[in-house]
Amino acid sequence: MTRNGRVVTLGDRFVSELAMAEKYVGRNSAGRGRKFVSDVFVFLFETLAPLPLAFPAYAYPNAPGIMLRRAVFRKEYVTIYEVTDFEISFVYFHHTSRSIPDLSFLADE
Repeated sequence: MTRNGRVVTLGDRFVSELAMAEKYVGRNSAGRGRKFVSDVFVFLFETLAPLPLAFPAYAYPNAPGIMLRRAVFRKEYVTIYEVTDFEISFVYFHHTSRSIPDLSFLADE
C-alpha cells in the first residue's frame, strides 16, 4: 500500500509481535483479538502513514543511521517505525509494560 507517496511495509518482527499481542488480547475471545488487530491496522494506515513525521523521533544507539519514530497506541502499545523518503516500515510493536525492545536486528539489515 502507498500513502502520501511512501510505500507502507510491515517488518517480520512487527508481524510476529502483533500476532503475540493478538493472542494475548484474544485469550478469552478470539473476536476480541481480531478486533484489536483491526484497530491496530486502522491506526497504522489511517493515522501514522499519512503523517509519519508527526510522531517523535526514537533514538536507538545501535542503529544510528536509521530514522526511527515511535507512536503510542491505546496508551499501552508502542509502534516503532522507520521513515525514509520512499517508505514507511513498521519494524516493532510491543506493550509498554515490557522492557525496551532489542532492535539490534535493524543494524544487520
